[in-house]
Amino acid sequence: MSFHAVDCIILLLIAGGALAGFRKGFIKSVGAIISAVLGIFAAVYYWQPITEYLQKNYGVITFVAERCEKIIPITAFEDTGGMTSLLISSSLYAYQGLAFHIARLLVSALVFLVVLGVVSILLRMLWHFLSMIFGWGIMGGADRIGGMAFEAAKAILLLSIIVGLMMPLTRSFSATGIFISEEMLNTINTSTLLPYLESLFEVMGTIIGVRFGSIT
Repeated sequence: MSFHAVDCIILLLIAGGALAGFRKGFIKSVGAIISAVLGIFAAVYYWQPITEYLQKNYGVITFVAERCEKIIPITAFEDTGGMTSLLISSSLYAYQGLAFHIARLLVSALVFLVVLGVVSILLRMLWHFLSMIFGWGIMGGADRIGGMAFEAAKAILLLSIIVGLMMPLTRSFSATGIFISEEMLNTINTSTLLPYLESLFEVMGTIIGVRFGSIT
């Protein structure tokens, strides 16, 4: 094994993650992930009732549909047969024209993004506030060191997933002589860090009960 450019790139990515974690701290680093996850859950759970509320009380979808008919003169809008959404079902408007259908999709998408953004921003403000509270003295130092370790570990896990998924494909292509040169394959096989990332990927597969098979 020897140290190649690919190993330098891996170390730089891990070091970059560690530096970002040191700057943000453990609370903000973990909080960013929690904010994104909770934001997605909130958006998935609330987009439909909010969309229906806006239509029922303010006629938002009807307004957008009328604007669509004026701005986008598509002849299909004149079809009275109607169009049923395969993505959205609601007793309020299960069967409407194409303009209404498009407007419903636009409003629903906007509501989803707004809920996601609002929840994520509010939670990020909470993590920022907690980070300020615990950002003094020894606790502040521990928060920064924890953030550095967390972001470095996250970078390693992400890299191991990328490497674990790409290596079998890379070696398969090399066997056929397509895309992968012999020199590139030799670099991969003699890399110092790639085997560790591959092994970590296999360990993660074992933990979650998935066998990826041999990647050598």
